[in-house]
Amino acid sequence: EEPERALDTLEAYATLHLDVLSAHQLLACDVSGRSDPFVEVYVNDRLEGKSTWKVFTVNPEWNYHIDLKIFSPLSIVQIRVMDHDTLTQNDLVGFLELRV
Repeated sequence: EEPERALDTLEAYATLHLDVLSAHQLLACDVSGRSDPFVEVYVNDRLEGKSTWKVFTVNPEWNYHIDLKIFSPLSIVQIRVMDHDTLTQNDLVGFLELRV
């Protein structure tokens, strides 16, 4: 039997309340000249949540809210804007990284 790891028993260091409201003038990733953007939120390279995707727009309004449990003051939060594709892999439009 393996011993209990400290990381498995720690309480959250903090909670980060994150709001991703909108984006303006995103790159068009589709042949239509638009994108189908959505947001993915990662903490230390682990996917914590994603918004709904908005159809045929480069100016999306998500009004997306997520509460992130932060376990270290050295944590990195990454927000990725992705273009949803049905038949192929989703495209990365851009990203932002923040150290907590």
